[in-house]
Parts: sequence; structure tokens; C-alpha cells
Amino acid sequence: MRICNFFILTIAFCFLSLSAMSQSALCSLHDYHGSAYSPTMVDNGLAFRQVTKICRLYRRKTIPVYMQYGIENAYAYSNSYGQEYIVYDPNFFNRVSNQYGSAASLGILAHEAGHIIVGVRVPGMIADWSDEARADYFAGYTLAKLGVSPRAIQNMMRIENFYPSYRHPDGYTRATIIEEGYIAGGGSSF
Repeated sequence: MRICNFFILTIAFCFLSLSAMSQSALCSLHDYHGSAYSPTMVDNGLAFRQVTKICRLYRRKTIPVYMQYGIENAYAYSNSYGQEYIVYDPNFFNRVSNQYGSAASLGILAHEAGHIIVGVRVPGMIADWSDEARADYFAGYTLAKLGVSPRAIQNMMRIENFYPSYRHPDGYTRATIIEEGYIAGGGSSF
């Protein structure tokens, strides 16, 4: 009987330990490709500097940024310890920046940071376009405050045709929301 109870307690402890370390993706740019669990490469490069700039704008502590090659994506994460961070694929960001301009990667990071800074939560990856809309609005507003030109935003929105998915509205809706945020942040209409 003692062995059986010990066995049950051991399994329960292992399950609770694994659950406590679990993390939930708050958002990802698109639904396909890999996922970013347990990132280990801390980023101190351009993406980190861009996220730091975004955080300073809102007088917020810098959000940690991690690199994970091969995920072809960007994610905002929150784990059960209350730690929030952003994970991105540097190769993917380089391709996006080369094709759509540097505002594209900044816009993606602003959207992901928006999920963390304004407290947007998407529990368990359940589709809720209002959360994504708030993050898009935040991104537009932030890009205006950072002085990104309307032309660069328009170019960025080519990527925002952006992998519409069950998690995100269609590209036209997202572009409209980003423009509204951009105008509210002091930018001009596209």
C-alpha cells in the first residue's frame, strides 16, 4: 500500500512540476511552422533593441527576447511563473526585413509586445480576434510614436496580408485597425 501511495504521489508531483513550468503562447504571427518552447538563446541584437525602445516608450521594464532558429515565426509568451517574453526566428526576421523593410520586423515586435504590455491574453490559444485587434492597434499606435513613416507602414502591411488565420482577422481588417492606431498615435492616414 505504501509503495502504491508513493507511486501516486510521485506521479502527481511530476505532473504538477511540469504544469508549473508550462507556458502559453499569447500570439504568433501565423499558425503553421514550428513552435517556440524552451528558447535558450538570449537576444541582445536588433530585435532586443527594438523591443527595448518600445518598452521605454511606455516606461515599462524591457521584455526579454529570445532567438529560436527554424520556427519561421514570432511569439509572445507567458509562463506559469508570470514571466513574459518574446521569441523570434532571426532568419525569418531577416527575410521579412529584406522583403518588406525594417518597419515590418519592428511592427511584428510591436504587435507581440502589445500582447504583453497592454495585458492582452489569449488563454490556451483560443481564437479571440479582439485580443489580436488590440495588439494590432497597439502596434500601429507605437509605430506612429516611434516616427515610422506611413509609406513604411504600408509596405509592412504587405506581410500583414499577413497570414490570416483562425487567430487573426483578415488582412484588410488588420490593416484598418493598424491605421486607426497609427492615426491615434499621431501619424497621418495612409
